[in-house]
Amino acid sequence: MEIEAVVETVFIFSRKGYSRKKVIDILNEEGVTLSTAFAVVQEVYDLKAKAYRDSAKQAFILGSSLLLVGLLISLGTYTLVAAAGGGFFIIMKGFLIIGCLSVFKGIWRFLQSYFI
Repeated sequence: MEIEAVVETVFIFSRKGYSRKKVIDILNEEGVTLSTAFAVVQEVYDLKAKAYRDSAKQAFILGSSLLLVGLLISLGTYTLVAAAGGGFFIIMKGFLIIGCLSVFKGIWRFLQSYFI
């Protein structure tokens, strides 16, 4: 079996949620040596984990930024209204909610990357 076919097989099984051991056993049954199967599976699953961590980092940074902007605008308008003696102020609910969800998504993805 050519190395490209082995890598493609590992990608397919990793997308289906197969464990590393199961994929190595399948490759070994198809005639791939144990050391080659282990090396390819390790590399593919490490790339998948890195992709999850990169996605987690991006979601966490975006969420943190949205939270910060939402808090700054909400607190800034409240401070201005309080200093003026009354009136209305803006609460950036959308930024705060989406920011929190994005931060939690980032944390979840980061934790998932260790169980791939």
